[in-house]
Amino acid sequence: MRYLSLLGLLGVVITVPAQAQLPPNLPYDGRPVLARIRFPVLSDPGACLDPDGLGDGAWSHDYPMSVQGMMKAATEVTSLEAPVDSFVTIMSVTDPNFMKYPIAMATETGCWNPTDAEVKALRTYLQKGGFLLLDDLTFGDGTPTHLELAIARIEAWMKRVLPEGKLIPVPASDPIFQGFFKIDPQDVPSADGGRAHAELYGIYRDNDPTQRLMVIATYRGVLGHHWRWVSGVGSGLGEGDTPSGKAYRLGLNILVYGLSH
Repeated sequence: MRYLSLLGLLGVVITVPAQAQLPPNLPYDGRPVLARIRFPVLSDPGACLDPDGLGDGAWSHDYPMSVQGMMKAATEVTSLEAPVDSFVTIMSVTDPNFMKYPIAMATETGCWNPTDAEVKALRTYLQKGGFLLLDDLTFGDGTPTHLELAIARIEAWMKRVLPEGKLIPVPASDPIFQGFFKIDPQDVPSADGGRAHAELYGIYRDNDPTQRLMVIATYRGVLGHHWRWVSGVGSGLGEGDTPSGKAYRLGLNILVYGLSH
């Protein structure tokens, strides 16, 4: 793919919006949780500042419905016993408790320029066995230009986190596609309603696809938007060939992988 110039991308001023008042996280009790990463967002483009109901922008897209929907699905179709109806666990990567959660999800990370402390914390988390899902990479308006800008930004800051790591297409033979469900790699729901080809990219330990997958990203795709579920209202648990059904099956494969590798 032709990458956009990164000149100046990482020099965008970070804004610190008024912090939304969130319910406290449940005390950690060892049950599987898909933690959501909270981060300060960039001011450019303005779509990063989309409050999405919280006043925090970017990171909170579809909070808390997407993770609630995924954990609801996990408890219904797997043997996992997980908190479902509580609000989602929200963590800064520099919080010492972040290391307790083996799998974490971050949304619209093209709006994030991690600080040196966040970079170090993410590197430690991944090297010690943590698994990171980067989903819905683009900004609130999701234009093709902004999507490519978001991908370029993410590739730049991930290079700071894992300097030797390479984001590459996840091969069809990977357990992500062959695990709990058998999934066609073409079934990643796109971020723009089907106009762009969506696929999974990942970083493997030692850049070897036969080793552990450490990071997975939905390039031009989106999962969490299709996981939304609130007391039975929303996109439900997804069925068949609907975008929601595809997103749930792939999400469950990712969840099971992240909790078991």
